[in-house]
Amino acid sequence: MGERETTTFRIRRYNYEPPPGPHPTPPQQRSAAPAAPQPDPSTAWARDPQLRKTVAMVLAAALEVIDTRRPSAHLREHVTPPVLRYIRAARLLTPPARPSRMRPSVHMFCPTDEAAEVATTVMIGPRIRAVAARFERAIDGWSCVQLRIL
Repeated sequence: MGERETTTFRIRRYNYEPPPGPHPTPPQQRSAAPAAPQPDPSTAWARDPQLRKTVAMVLAAALEVIDTRRPSAHLREHVTPPVLRYIRAARLLTPPARPSRMRPSVHMFCPTDEAAEVATTVMIGPRIRAVAARFERAIDGWSCVQLRIL
């Protein structure tokens, strides 16, 4: 019988961990000058009372247009043309048995002093739907530039 060659394998240990003992400390970074305090964006709407009024009025009017209780021309000054087209497309063919209404909870976030993002729920007919809208400051006040009913 023939002799077999034997192969030996050598397993090397890798050092994934630092060696024991004191570890070098990273260099300390200089701290930058403290930034000026920024206003809380979630409460920016409180500084502009016209914003809350405009949001409530536009969302209520949009629901009335969808319910066919108000002509869409009433919104022309407060929404952009794409939003007006969206509201006209969402208009119901027949008025619901009970009018749509906005739920009492309206959540507003202002990422900048020039924009506000709004979320609320509405009841359209028997269904509760979510509404997301974005308002931006225009020359003559606030204007709705995005509106989606989910």
